[in-house]
Amino acid sequence: MGILLIVWLFFSVCVGAIAQARGRSLLFWSVVAGIISPILAGIIVFSIEDNSQKVKSEPPEEDRSIGISKFRSKVERFSDLYVEGLLTEEEYSLKKSELIKKLGRNGIDSKTEDFLDEVKYLRDEDIINKSEVEKLKSLVL
Repeated sequence: MGILLIVWLFFSVCVGAIAQARGRSLLFWSVVAGIISPILAGIIVFSIEDNSQKVKSEPPEEDRSIGISKFRSKVERFSDLYVEGLLTEEEYSLKKSELIKKLGRNGIDSKTEDFLDEVKYLRDEDIINKSEVEKLKSLVL
């Protein structure tokens, strides 16, 4: 009888470990398996949604902040891709608009004059157009 109990507990903990690997509670599922049966609890664990990817995943890129220096490097990279013919004019404009919106949502991480210096550089290099300059200026003025 003692060996059967040890085997039962061992497999209950195994079910808990499998549950933990799938983003669930090890303790909860070990206890459930110990009460109802390791086999039945194992079937339940495998039938419920795997949460391990949800727990470990990074926040979406839209939620990460973007500062003016990162904005400049991204816009320059998109400009290079556009010049190289890998982005259409429409795709290029869309990417710049998305970056400007993201910059506006997350706020500016630099002094106004530093920000405007970066905007001036991008304008002088014909990377951004006049309407984009106005949108960027409206973020700090």
